[in-house]
Amino acid sequence: MPHSSNDTPDWDALRTVERKLQCRLPEAYAAAMHNHNGGELPTDTDLWELYPVPGWPEQRVGHNAYGDVVSETSARRGRSLFPDGAVAIADNGLGDQLCFLPEPQQAAEDNGDLPSLAPALWFWQHDTGELEKVADQFQDLERVH
Repeated sequence: MPHSSNDTPDWDALRTVERKLQCRLPEAYAAAMHNHNGGELPTDTDLWELYPVPGWPEQRVGHNAYGDVVSETSARRGRSLFPDGAVAIADNGLGDQLCFLPEPQQAAEDNGDLPSLAPALWFWQHDTGELEKVADQFQDLERVH
């Protein structure tokens, strides 16, 4: 069952996920996934199944044949065409991914903090490695629950 908007997110669970991914997730994405962890996200060309964030209750639409954002990102990071530091958040059923990319101007400070992901959402083509910007931020796309 999804959280209500009044529930407090389990930020400890999110920080654990971010440590596993080795980056900070965009705030708008984290907030949206807290309210509805999973679901479908349509774009102009595809219908994407969102990977749930582990440690938060899941809301599934239909059958989710995929893992979570950590396991799916880890699987993609082992491929030569997947962008360095990217995080996969959804699959279109053909192997392509929606992903976030690292902030390009990330400071090289050694303060123990994780690098941040940029809020823009990208379509990664698994067979060519090409990237196409889909939205400036996660909330620009209307999710199907």
